[in-house]
Amino acid sequence: LSSQYIRLKKPAIIAGIILSAFLLSAFSIRTMVRNTDWKDHSHLIAHDIKIAQNDYILEYLYGLELMQKNKDKEALSHTQKALDLYPKSWLAWNSLGIIYAKQGDSKQAEEAYRTSISIKKYNGAYENLAMLLIEQENSKRAKDFIQEATDLFPKSDKLWYFRIIAEYKNGNYDDAFSAAKQYHLLRKDKKSYTIYNYLLQKRPLHIEGSMIL
Repeated sequence: LSSQYIRLKKPAIIAGIILSAFLLSAFSIRTMVRNTDWKDHSHLIAHDIKIAQNDYILEYLYGLELMQKNKDKEALSHTQKALDLYPKSWLAWNSLGIIYAKQGDSKQAEEAYRTSISIKKYNGAYENLAMLLIEQENSKRAKDFIQEATDLFPKSDKLWYFRIIAEYKNGNYDDAFSAAKQYHLLRKDKKSYTIYNYLLQKRPLHIEGSMIL
């Protein structure tokens, strides 16, 4: 009985081995094909976009890749397409704002950031809009916005950094000092301590745009 059982099982074992070998070969071929598509992350996404047309996520990701490579014109096209496919993407609106800001179009950048915020209170869009407003002439508007932003995101060191600048530019030195203290508590690094110490000693800060030098 035992030998008969083994004889009956042998075809099934052989079939299993053949199937496993076939699947392994198929996956190996697919991997080799995929490797020919891959040069870097951007090329892989660009390839996938051609196959999976009208994919919001791929368009958004490709826009990010292009933006990081300073290919802003192409990044703008893919980010806008992502928003055509999914207008409620706060992430894509934030990316659009970054692209417009890099191109020097402050008005459209602000509109994009505010659209992102209107869809979802996303800290990245608040931080980017805070920086944009500080770089503009109306520092009172920047101060009001950043005060609201730090209330919403009290653990964002970037927002506290921008609040130092906004308060300082408006002549609110005590508030700038309080913001510097909070910034240092979050960062605990040399730069944050230096800013805090300067304001503690009532020494002037040198500010250019959205940077404390």
